[in-house]
Amino acid sequence: MPSPLAGFVLAALLAQAPAAADPALASAEARVAGGDLAGALGDYRRLLAEGRGRRALVLYRLADLERRTGDHAAAATHAVEAADLLRADGDLANASEALNVAGMAETNLGRFEAAIVRFERAMALSREAGDWARHAEQVSNLGTVYFPLGRYDAAAAAFARARALAETHIGEAWAPNRRTIALANEAALLQRLGRYADALARYHEMESGGAPLPPAQQAQVLVNQGALFRRLGDPYKALDAYAAARAGFAAARDAAGEASVLTNRGIALAIDLGRPDDAAASFGDALAVAEAAGVRREALLARLYRGEALLRANRPAEAGPDFEAARTLAAALDTREEEWKALFGLGRVATAAGDAPGARAAFDRAITIIDALRERLAVPATRAEFFQDKREVYDARIAAGLGVDTAAATFSLIEQSRARAWRDRRALGAVSLAAVQATLPAGTVLLAYWTSADRAAVVRVTATDARVVPLAIDRALVGALDAALRQPASEGWTAAADALGRALVPSGLLQDATHLVVVPDGALGAVPFDTLRVDGALLLDRVATSVLPTAALVALTPPATDRGWRAPWARQLAAFGDPLPGADSWHSASGAPRLAASAAEVRAVAAALGGAHELFLGAGNQKQALARALAAPPPVLHLATHAVADLAAGEQSRLLFSPATADGPVESLFLREVYALPLTGVDLAVLSACETERGPDVRGEGVQGFSRGLLAAGARRAVTTLWRVPDAPTARFMERFYQGVQAGLPLDDALARAKRALRDDAAFTHPHYWAAFVLTGPADPLPRALRWRDVTGVALITAGVALALLAWRRRRRATTAP
Repeated sequence: MPSPLAGFVLAALLAQAPAAADPALASAEARVAGGDLAGALGDYRRLLAEGRGRRALVLYRLADLERRTGDHAAAATHAVEAADLLRADGDLANASEALNVAGMAETNLGRFEAAIVRFERAMALSREAGDWARHAEQVSNLGTVYFPLGRYDAAAAAFARARALAETHIGEAWAPNRRTIALANEAALLQRLGRYADALARYHEMESGGAPLPPAQQAQVLVNQGALFRRLGDPYKALDAYAAARAGFAAARDAAGEASVLTNRGIALAIDLGRPDDAAASFGDALAVAEAAGVRREALLARLYRGEALLRANRPAEAGPDFEAARTLAAALDTREEEWKALFGLGRVATAAGDAPGARAAFDRAITIIDALRERLAVPATRAEFFQDKREVYDARIAAGLGVDTAAATFSLIEQSRARAWRDRRALGAVSLAAVQATLPAGTVLLAYWTSADRAAVVRVTATDARVVPLAIDRALVGALDAALRQPASEGWTAAADALGRALVPSGLLQDATHLVVVPDGALGAVPFDTLRVDGALLLDRVATSVLPTAALVALTPPATDRGWRAPWARQLAAFGDPLPGADSWHSASGAPRLAASAAEVRAVAAALGGAHELFLGAGNQKQALARALAAPPPVLHLATHAVADLAAGEQSRLLFSPATADGPVESLFLREVYALPLTGVDLAVLSACETERGPDVRGEGVQGFSRGLLAAGARRAVTTLWRVPDAPTARFMERFYQGVQAGLPLDDALARAKRALRDDAAFTHPHYWAAFVLTGPADPLPRALRWRDVTGVALITAGVALALLAWRRRRRATTAP
């Protein structure tokens, strides 16, 4: 559980204040230096009561000590009074620092809105004074307040601004330290959002060029790094970091920090090492420290995670009071992130107690908060990452409603739990079951799947009916089928396909269906449904299948309106193929040969389709040529090339193009670039390349393959592949597919017929050759363009008929002449 670094009070106020002649003041300063904070507090309070010394200075030093020793309410009051006196004296810089102390005290009290006011006032004064050291500190502190409120965009902006200020003044003594703190805060925020690689990069940047931090702040960095080590799978290294952090906080006499590290230690013990009893003890220690120091937020976290540990130790009755106390405190502090976690805990406690209605109510409240938090995020990437660790709440709610909720309610929850970031890119809102049913033609069945760690179900939807069917899925079969289909000689696929068919499509689910729309969940996105055997027959022989990332796509995407024939000179196709190897020899290094058949494939595609076409082959198959071709997007975009699927970092998946120069390296179009392509107007995008439908399975979003990028960029539908297929059978497949497209077939029918045709060839019977191709998106027919040979043929036929008619009329006149 990462946390940003709270600011430390700059030493400038003490240094700039006049030296104290009063022995009592000198005694107090000596006590602070010697670590006798309680004695120093007594000295400062006597000075204040007796009116001795500079009042503003006494108030400030008293407030700082009160904050450090846990009397945050008194600290806030005294710091504000000190700020008012300093401002009246015209000392804007030190007035801003007193307000900074007040803001930190309010933060520790959980009075976050008040803290925001204090920090903003402090920033205004330091800006007016031109004191950029203090200003950078206060901007960063403001970000730390936004953090627990779930205002992550605002926190990110504050941390970035603090870093920019430090880098602008990097030659000044204060700047390196402030830059290090800004980097640490950015790392903590990136961790909260699930961007672990980026967080690790920030920590490396800190260590390679950062300035040393004060002990308490260095301890907080160690806490955050410990949380990152846990995420990266090294809990023992995390425990070492926590031990060092606790020592740092103890040396700094930072009770809030010590409570925080004890909480994080407990999380590692419970989740990573499976020691829930030890974890509960660590959380209990954290709670005692936090309550003694009056740090309410740390007390909240300790209760929240002790409840989690007790629940994992199968002690739900003991966990309930902790979750309830955490919920109450989170509501009082308005920390919505912790509130939904407490509600999630209460829902699971209710489930364990057999209180199903109570569990559903708690989960519903948690989901409402999660969605509200997400809607606050304005940055799309942040919204995508925010949702990844929240999916289990939706899973718990769906599971609690199986057999109780209506099909419409279950369908809505499933849709709410998936592809949210992708839907944002397409501006697709929520969709109801009724809206989906209104778009489904007769004979079409939509199967919306849901899988969790231990449960699964499917909602079967037709135009007139909907029902929820619980499923029992052996997930090992998904991997077994995938592995078998990658080998053209393997016969092991049949057993896995038969078993998965029974599990995923139980008997009767496809009754009266001719078209199937699959909305997969998680690993099911890698299943080639056409290979499944259902009711004794391959799915390929029963229905034409298409796939959707979310049912919202079929309900909220308008159908193509141009269904008439386009002129033979109208541009219909831009196609790329036969990429050349570059100076980096990617083709030999990766074992991928030159795609000798891809040039013929592209020419066959052009011959099958009507209209005008642009072909980019060999040296012309360049990335910059694609940019030119998309200046006016064609209805059909076809790329026959090599692709690389990165299953660890989906944004690194890429398509390969010929080098821009004869001696240059191969060029890559990365998946992250595909999302930015101008594809609005492209009705069909086909990637005749290896594994373009593979990628990491992002929880709550699905498999991140190229079809997601193409459709998000504006294409109506896409054809991609699940595994490597040799280029010769791929070329034959694509020719048959486009013949069906030009014949006006729905695209799922055209795809199914091309698969059957290839399967019926004795050389390509194995599904390795035909089952990899997937249609994602609506399946309605493609608007067609006339071919010149068709026009010529019609013209010749028309001319022949006209000549025959003319000849007949002449003969008739000749026979009737007198």
